[in-house]
Amino acid sequence: MPGGTFLCPSSYRAGSVEWRRGVRGARGSEFGQCPRKLAASLGGAPGGGEARGPPVRARFADTGDLPEVTDASVWTLTEQERYLDPDGRRVLRLINGPTAVLTVNREYVDPSSIRSIQDLLKPEFKGKIAGEDPTVPGSGGNTGAALYVQLGEDFVRKLYVEQLTSTRDPRQFADWVARGQYPIGLGVNAAQIDTLLQDGFPVEVIRTLPDVKSTATGAYGVLYVVEGAQHPNAARLFANWIASREGLEIFSRAERYPATRKDINYAEWVPEYGLPQPGVSYLDTYNWEFKTRVQPETMAKIRDLLAAR
Repeated sequence: MPGGTFLCPSSYRAGSVEWRRGVRGARGSEFGQCPRKLAASLGGAPGGGEARGPPVRARFADTGDLPEVTDASVWTLTEQERYLDPDGRRVLRLINGPTAVLTVNREYVDPSSIRSIQDLLKPEFKGKIAGEDPTVPGSGGNTGAALYVQLGEDFVRKLYVEQLTSTRDPRQFADWVARGQYPIGLGVNAAQIDTLLQDGFPVEVIRTLPDVKSTATGAYGVLYVVEGAQHPNAARLFANWIASREGLEIFSRAERYPATRKDINYAEWVPEYGLPQPGVSYLDTYNWEFKTRVQPETMAKIRDLLAAR
């Protein structure tokens, strides 16, 4: 990847294009920390804690050359929503998709027995729920923070302390659900669900529940241009290409998430559960306020809850 851009990709292969690392050797698994690194680069990370990153002084909006990138009508989001940083010009959101609330292995648990998020606290589900670690940046941190702000400390304490087993290994998480060791998965991402279904595991997706909002995520689709890095022209070229219809289609196909352009038919490769539902209100976990203040603060509170058990 050009040295002047930072995409924070996950590790995947898109056709003949192999994505393994972000700029300067940053691993894709570090993506959840990228917004906080960005905050430091743009003037400090609200909520405290360590946050380091390259200098993000270049205005991404000023590097756009292609009409299909600069034309506001091709994007599903407004300019304010599309650019995530406080200046509204530097950090471009390429992905915007929902995360299913639950994924259930129906050989072990009847999905119809879960009618609300509060049902997860029932005694019969104790020891049957898995999730990603809510105390670290990434999918687990997103899910834990979203539950905390919507349902409060008492619910989160009961769920994570009494009912749920967490892991920092996404593959282990998906494997637990697939094999029924923990047949209820909280916040399994679309790519993991797609793999489970393709492999023939009897999992069912619960996209929404009436008493909690599903979340909207930027997944691994946040792009910015690093000032002062080597090969600035290559960085500019890549930034324009990845935001173009061709580039963003390749990226979306690999991630199994819908991107933020209107001129791409995501339904060809994104499963139904990975597409936003019309009329559904989602909790956005990728705006600047959530990523730099709400999520770090709630993760700290959840760490305290887990430490006290």
